[in-house]
Amino acid sequence: VTASQCEHEIVRKSQTRIVHSTFLPQMRGGRVVGVYILTTDATASRMHERSLHALAHTDPLTQLPNRRRFEQALAGAAGRARQGDRDCALLYLDVDFFKQINDRYGHATGDDVLVEFARRLRAVVRSSDLVARLAGDEFTVLLHDVRSEADVERVARKILDAVAEPFVLGAHTLKVGTTIGVGLASRGG
Repeated sequence: VTASQCEHEIVRKSQTRIVHSTFLPQMRGGRVVGVYILTTDATASRMHERSLHALAHTDPLTQLPNRRRFEQALAGAAGRARQGDRDCALLYLDVDFFKQINDRYGHATGDDVLVEFARRLRAVVRSSDLVARLAGDEFTVLLHDVRSEADVERVARKILDAVAEPFVLGAHTLKVGTTIGVGLASRGG
């Protein structure tokens, strides 16, 4: 008989604590006659681990998943499509003439464009789909459970319509465009 361990979250008065417990058997004559329990508060270290994980997988400007998180999700979706479980589609987007926006209005406005672009992308896709920022003005949308090419076309049209609305950013109102490339993975394909 060996020690066992577990962690669990305790919510009390809307505060969450994470506790780590180790259970050590008390042996007498080769039999378990009791258990010692050592419980420690692991909240600070687990929260630190979670924040490091979030930093490693999140774009700091847009708060979208970053390239690393996207690549993990894409590998999983492609595997499911190969196994015939679910179809998926990948939309690759960039902000048209983004360098000119940065050059003309400055990098702060360019950052505002990226944040607003990300917000609009998230607003028009399902919560189960993944919107990620790869780098610079490059974004991806990973659509899960795609039923047809027409579904993908509808999502692309919704994105184009959302981006076509003027971007009102402080003192500037900008017309922003996007170019979308689409890839579709179908059952067994």
